[in-house]
Amino acid sequence: MSSTRVFAAGAGRRVVLSSAVTLCVLGLLLGGATAQQHPSGGNATMYVGTYEHAIMVIDEATMAVVDRIEATAGIPRNLQLTRDRQRLYSTSADFEYIEIFDVASRESIDVHSLSHDNSKVRIWRVAIHPSEEYLILHTSTDTKLIDRFEIGPPVLQQYNLETREVMRDIPWPGGVEREFSQMMFSPDGDLLYIMTEEVTILETESFEEVDTWEISRPMESGMGALNFGISPNIYDEPGFFTGLFRTTDPINGRRLMGVARVNLPDKSVDYYTLGPSMGVSFSLAPDGKKAYGLFQSIGHYEFWTFDLEGRRVESRQTFEGRPRMRVMPSSNGKLLYVFNAGNTVDIYSAADYRYQRTLTLDGDTTTDLIVVPATDSGRP
Repeated sequence: MSSTRVFAAGAGRRVVLSSAVTLCVLGLLLGGATAQQHPSGGNATMYVGTYEHAIMVIDEATMAVVDRIEATAGIPRNLQLTRDRQRLYSTSADFEYIEIFDVASRESIDVHSLSHDNSKVRIWRVAIHPSEEYLILHTSTDTKLIDRFEIGPPVLQQYNLETREVMRDIPWPGGVEREFSQMMFSPDGDLLYIMTEEVTILETESFEEVDTWEISRPMESGMGALNFGISPNIYDEPGFFTGLFRTTDPINGRRLMGVARVNLPDKSVDYYTLGPSMGVSFSLAPDGKKAYGLFQSIGHYEFWTFDLEGRRVESRQTFEGRPRMRVMPSSNGKLLYVFNAGNTVDIYSAADYRYQRTLTLDGDTTTDLIVVPATDSGRP
């Protein structure tokens, strides 16, 4: 026989509910509170590099650590996901090793190094060919001699993953060595873009220069040169890059900031200025309509939302941050993950920046957090 519960209903009235109805009401109330307290960021899988010599695997739907990928070559940093999303590449914290992880088995499957004898080869930058037959490496060599260390020049090299050998050295654009570079393959792998002061385009058979794009030159009369970095983003279409740029007003000498969408195959840039330049980061949302950033100054931290369709800063708000933060939108764009400089991932609502909760990991995070949507497309 079912029991009943009596609740006061005001004005001397009483409501009598059966136990089944009572449980249903309580379940709805508690369920609603739980959903409100812990909104879902999507159904992606997240990979976070840590100083525990491991990559933590997080189920985004539950925000629980579901696995741990052990690294055998040191602290995994500079994580890169292959275009087919089957492997993760990392560079060790000492820049001496490249380690490859299989996403399906969640295991380390290979380690590569160019160091030999008394020479340590530092790998500063890695570009992965879409076929994964080879890599383009930006390296330099430190050789220990009897009385000193000899520091070699920076070089670009084509490295064969199967034979584990350097196939060739690639001449620097214009014959000028660079300590810093950015490299990106075209979607089909037929072209290699090397970004320095300008974009040098090489074909990938003999790595001869086929074109040059002077992207650093003023895009229109009276405007200073654009200055921005280019790196792949999982939510950008292949061959495109969306990010912040900085330029100087040549008349008033003001530093300005804006958003640029770079089309590498067509050598075109769609850009617009937002206002005075500030030290704000930029992370594209899954739908490509918004982006989020962090402004960081000692004792002063802000969330920023960029409205890319309206070409404006939609909102900004101060919050209690921490030194050295990075931000990444969730796979459904509803949450923001703040990480780095600690062993936690703080979760905020993207709509109003409200703090939701904190995920605590076993070790401090590196600068890498990759959100891989469950769908085949980069935009769920």
